[in-house]
Amino acid sequence: MEDRQTSDTAGEVVQTLERTSLEKAIEGLPERARYVLIRRYGLDDGEPTTLAELSRELGLSKERIRVLQRNTERALRDNVSGREARLGVVG
Repeated sequence: MEDRQTSDTAGEVVQTLERTSLEKAIEGLPERARYVLIRRYGLDDGEPTTLAELSRELGLSKERIRVLQRNTERALRDNVSGREARLGVVG
């Protein structure tokens, strides 16, 4: 039976580490790419921004915002995968 009064300390630590790792990865991005990801996922205030809103803010088409987001996510994923491979984490 599960003890509902115990805290999920391990889970909280993992979440904190993931958030810290994500923040560090995002810091290394070009300014526009960083802005798009932060606003799209609500990493600044918790409220995700739509493609239309970002399009208006940046004066770009929604499709251009979508491409920036996709390319930035791919670059982050590739960077993390490469780092894990170097550390021997990936099988």
